[in-house]
Amino acid sequence: MTTEEKSLDSQSSKKVKRIESKKRKAVAFLQLAKDVEAVKASMKDSDDDDEVHTQAKKQKIPEAFGDIASFVTQEKSTKISEDNSEEVTKPKLSGDALLELRKTLREKQRASLDKPKVFLTLDALALEYGAMLCKESLISTLPPLFMLDVQHLLLYAIQGNLSSYRPRWCKLLRPGRVSSVVVIVLDGVGSDDYQTHPESFSNLRKFFEMSVDMVPPVEYGSSVADELLYVPLSLREKIQIRKTNHEKQEHYTMINVEPMAPIIGEKVPQTGQVSVIKNEPKQETAEDSEIKNIEVTSEQLPASDRFPRTHLLLSTSQMVLESFPMPILNTNTDFVYTKEEYETVTNRSPIFAVDCEMCLTVRMKSELTRVSVVNENLECIYDTFVKPNYKIRDYLTRYSGITKQILDPVKTRLSDVHKHLRKILPADAILCGQSLCGDLNALQMFHPYVMDTSVMYNLNGDRKRKTGLKRLTAVFLRRDIQMGSSGHNSIEDATATMELVKVKLANDIAFGDCVLGGAMFPPEDQGDAGIKVDQESQGDTGIKVDQESQGDAGIKVDQESGSDSKSDQQRIVASTSMQGTRDQHTLVDVESQSKSETLSHRQIIDRRRSFFHNISNRCYRSLFSIVKELNKTAALVDEMSVVQQHADQDVVAMESDCDRTSKSLSKSYVEYHDFVYTCFPSYKKELEETQTEEDKKKLLGRMDKRLGKVLKHTRANSLITVVLSGQSTAQNCQSAKTFIKIV
Repeated sequence: MTTEEKSLDSQSSKKVKRIESKKRKAVAFLQLAKDVEAVKASMKDSDDDDEVHTQAKKQKIPEAFGDIASFVTQEKSTKISEDNSEEVTKPKLSGDALLELRKTLREKQRASLDKPKVFLTLDALALEYGAMLCKESLISTLPPLFMLDVQHLLLYAIQGNLSSYRPRWCKLLRPGRVSSVVVIVLDGVGSDDYQTHPESFSNLRKFFEMSVDMVPPVEYGSSVADELLYVPLSLREKIQIRKTNHEKQEHYTMINVEPMAPIIGEKVPQTGQVSVIKNEPKQETAEDSEIKNIEVTSEQLPASDRFPRTHLLLSTSQMVLESFPMPILNTNTDFVYTKEEYETVTNRSPIFAVDCEMCLTVRMKSELTRVSVVNENLECIYDTFVKPNYKIRDYLTRYSGITKQILDPVKTRLSDVHKHLRKILPADAILCGQSLCGDLNALQMFHPYVMDTSVMYNLNGDRKRKTGLKRLTAVFLRRDIQMGSSGHNSIEDATATMELVKVKLANDIAFGDCVLGGAMFPPEDQGDAGIKVDQESQGDTGIKVDQESQGDAGIKVDQESGSDSKSDQQRIVASTSMQGTRDQHTLVDVESQSKSETLSHRQIIDRRRSFFHNISNRCYRSLFSIVKELNKTAALVDEMSVVQQHADQDVVAMESDCDRTSKSLSKSYVEYHDFVYTCFPSYKKELEETQTEEDKKKLLGRMDKRLGKVLKHTRANSLITVVLSGQSTAQNCQSAKTFIKIV
């Protein structure tokens, strides 16, 4: 055999080997495919026991390499034929049957649009609240929800688009289609009871799919009935009352809430002492009346004010909607009160403007780096830089003007700021600011008397869209602020805020508010800023602070300082760093004293109760009077004290001292009345005598069974709200819980 023949033979043998190798690989691949198909077939066979269909899908392994293409083609054609066979089995409509089906679908769609619908919006609310706490992070934090939020839902369902409120925690579509509103309160039942004994709430769990935890009213000395059935008067309603009594001399019914003790340790009046007072012509009662709150003689006002400054205070509902910090259970645990005791606010209570600068720490939260306080004379009585307790991630210099070089030598901490503010603020101080909720959250402090320039001024006619301080200053003070590229100056911002408040007080309560139809520009005789500033108290470019009056609580700023903000900041830093050690000896550690005191649970509740009472405007309307104005009927089933409060409100009010009576009355009321409020009181009454968990389960199960019977009698398209009132005792603290549904 020649060399060439050997070479050809060698090449042919290698080629045969390669072909054989490819065939073996192909056979192995097909064997694997077969195993996969066999597994799928066995799984499908176990599901529907279709042995015939499984056997039809089995395929033989091709014996040669050339059969691979035909095998794959056969598999695809088999699957396509199976799919087509399934499609053929589906019924196809045509002609009259198809037209009838389309007509049915259109009717169902039209019917769904005629029905009201409610759903939760907690995710959007949490993102909005988290952005308010820290604009530079995407933290989702749900704000505390109150019974006031439930009241906003009820008002929107009853009044529709006429309501001044919209619920922030849920969305109600087509409120005009709501046939009735039913509120059922399970008194004494808390969220923990619902989670611990799920078997006792079979009807509640089956009927409702949406629920949310809320702050129990008992935590701050109130009740569910007081929170839901008394509607605070809006500013527009107060103005209308004033016009009505001036022009038409008509009567108006108001609800007066008796004052609560403002000092811890004093005897507190019984919760919920509410009386209804009618204003007769040419007569005044000794009680605080709504007209007396609105009509104030000029002798009671400061010379610069044209109307009571207390009218600019935010009410409880406004503070809740604006996300102000509130002293409630399990939230804001690191916050402190601005004062241990508060005095009643008056029309001569001093106003202080507060502005803070913040940075972003590693906790992804905005934390305080500077705070400034300005009084009514436009004097800066306190200004200091603050070093956060956590490592700073972003100084936010473009907004705050704070840099690492400024904060490095600072020794002042947040606790030091608390001591200073508690010392310099009087007990009836009114704090004002632009979006003050963010400043108080950064300060980690509670305060009941607050004004907000972003609320009292409105340039676009929409309460949800706030106008910035820079634009408000340009429009109403006729000057520019925040023009530098090195960030904001908190003294400048606080001063502008105070001037805006003074301009408002010098004009009218509707001034600068498009929603109330107020004027947009001050009179010419008020000057460029709308107020007169004593030249001795403020220079051209700086603010003078009296060192003797300021003491150790503030930082002196030279009147003639005309340098840039950077040099001012450096001078303030130097003063701040020098005073750090001195303040530790001259100031009384109020916080440590308060922590050393052991407050009882009753005293804590009294303090919260006093706080919420102080921010209340004491002017309310009964929810039943609103229902009556709309020519709707209402029914009330509750204990004697609640029934007596609303007996003259043209409502079917029946007393009930047990769940059985509440069930019997409510079953008929929910069928015929447009608004029904009923309470199941037995659990709270029998809870004190209940010793074991088994007894609790029986009580809850019995209550749930009666609740289910009432729910079966509700009308179609009704908004059903079930409220677990919650508990707040020294041994057991449970949050409230609210369930909502459209039936």
